Formats: sequence, C-alpha cells, structure tokens
Amino acid sequence: MFLTIILFLVLLSLLVLVHEFGHFITAKKFGVGVEEFGIGFPPRIAKFVRNGTTYSINALPIGGFVRIKGDIADERDPEKLRAEDSFANKPFWKKTLMLFSGVGMNILFSMVVLTIGFLIGLPQVFDTPPDNGTIEDLGVRVTMIQDGSSASLVNLQPGDQILSVNGTSIQSVEQLQRWIREHPDQQIELAVEHKDTTETLTPRISRNETGEGILGVGLVLSGTVSYPILTAIGLGIQTTFILLWEILKAFALIIVNLFSGISPGENVAGPIGIAVLTGQVASLGFVYLLQFSALLSLNLAIFNLIPFPALDGGRILFAVVEKIRGKALRQQVEGWIHQVGFFILLLLVLVITVRDVRSYSDRILEFFGSIF
Repeated sequence: MFLTIILFLVLLSLLVLVHEFGHFITAKKFGVGVEEFGIGFPPRIAKFVRNGTTYSINALPIGGFVRIKGDIADERDPEKLRAEDSFANKPFWKKTLMLFSGVGMNILFSMVVLTIGFLIGLPQVFDTPPDNGTIEDLGVRVTMIQDGSSASLVNLQPGDQILSVNGTSIQSVEQLQRWIREHPDQQIELAVEHKDTTETLTPRISRNETGEGILGVGLVLSGTVSYPILTAIGLGIQTTFILLWEILKAFALIIVNLFSGISPGENVAGPIGIAVLTGQVASLGFVYLLQFSALLSLNLAIFNLIPFPALDGGRILFAVVEKIRGKALRQQVEGWIHQVGFFILLLLVLVITVRDVRSYSDRILEFFGSIF
C-alpha cells in the first residue's frame, strides 16, 4: 500500500506538472510574465531565479503550479494588471490559447505515452493477428468465468492462457470452442499458464440444452504487439482521440445524470480510489501503467475543460464573455466567482473521498497497521 501511495503521488505530480508546463511555456512564448514555476506546493525547499522567473521545489509532492503575472491572484494589484507583460492585457486569442495550453499538454502527453507503448508493445485483443506489427505471447486467454460453471469449479481465472486441451495445442478461440462443443460430458485436461506458472486443470465439460458441450468461459485471442515508429505514432494519435471521445461521452452522461437526480455511484473515483486503481494497474506491468497514465491524463484534460469556475474551462468561458461584451468583468468579481467554484470543487472531492474511504476501509486500515 505504501508503494501504491508513492506511485500515485509520482503519477499525479507528473500529470499536473505536464498541465502546468503547458501554461508556462505558452505564457513565455506570448511574452507574459511568469513569476514562479513550482514543483510541489509550499513550504518551499529550494529555488533559483532565471530570466525573472522563480523556479522552486516545494515540500508537498502533489503536482505543481505556475504563477502568471496579471492573473486572478493579482486582482488587488492594479500595477501588475496594467503592466505590458500582464496576462490581463493580452488579446482574447492569446488568453484563450494560454488557458487551453494545459489541456493541450495533457493530450500531447497521452499521445507520446501511447506511442511509446505501441513501440515497446501493448497487450491487444484481436480476431486475427495484425500483419504490420511484431507479436509476442500470442495465445487464447480467459476473460470471464460464468458462476457455477465447470470452469469455476477448477479455479480457472480471468487472464489465464489456455495452452492445450488433452495434449492438443490451442492456436485460436474458434479451435477451442469447437473442441468443447464436440466433447460434452467429458472430463478434459487443460494446460493453463497462470501468473507465469503452468498448471493442469481437469474440468468436466457440461452439456447445454442443444446437446453441445459448454465450459462456461469467455475467451479472446490476445498478445503483446509492437509496431514500427511511424505506425506507432499514428496509432498513438488515433487511440488518444478515440479515448478522448469515450471520456467526453462518459463525462456528459455523468453531468446529465446529476441534473436528472441520478447518482454517478461507482463511476466517479476520488484520490483514494485513483490511488488504489494505480496500484492495481501497476501490479499488472509497466505497459499497463503507461496506458493508465495516458487515460488519467486525458481525464484531467477533459475535467479541466468543464466550463466551471476555477477550472480552465471556466476561465475560457469568462474570456469569451469578455470578448462578446467588449469589456472585461471586474477582476475582483471574477476572482470571487473562481474562489467560490474552487471551494465547491474541494467539497466535491471531500464527499467522493469519504465514499472512497468507506469503500477501501480494509486496505486503509491494513496500511496504517503496517506502519504502526
């Protein structure tokens, strides 16, 4: 559990820093003053100053931040707001790009991570193996076990690879399914690879209502596939946009359900839930953690685009309103609105965290018991 927490903090910090770096690099490009770029949150441990920007390392390892001159935090400093290199004095298109750049960096991060994954090899499920990649560990694997089935009685597990049946090597899902259908009421020997060990299981094939054999398992053909660099880049970009679309639909459904009075339930996880998921994914292997980090980065991007005060999407909405009105909202009023939005978000995180504590109470108690 301790390693899970460390891994979660590292991953969260990386994703937040990537996001903040997007704001930082765009502000620098547009000639906006960047007062500080911090890794972690204060209290400050170390710092150095270069070209007018303070670069700091801070004690709380929960992401990072960027302080931009003339931003909402400077609402009570008219001199900064009027300065030539102030964010407040930049045209609409520059403000919008600076606000969107954090989201853009999270999307770019996902593309890069998935490209690396496709280069070194990602687990894939397919009907027929792709002809433009290198496949390793190709085999028929179990995806689900039907309760009360023959397979459930012999400790067959999801993720197990079926190597052979009665000594006959298994090369495809269709081959195994056909063999099972043709041998009802027979006890068979399954050679199974389970967590890097080979076991022999002896389930008895049941008979369904049509007289065909049935084992009660879901099966797929899968393997680890790596691709040449150009193909990997294309797949990384394509997969990023596919995931973005799926995440957008999921967020839209959650928002619609909230307005309909339907609780999102287990579909929304807080910091504790995400930390537990991080540990579970990491235990599967590095490539799975790559996929998870890309997915988490895209979730962070979409969440920040929600037009809600304190989020980038809310800030962009205010910039659009300012453009339509032809004049800016008073900085103090906008600052107050964003502060209220921030506290509402904190309350939401607190509520979800309390739910996560209830859901994962056994693991949390086990963790503290191991410390004390």
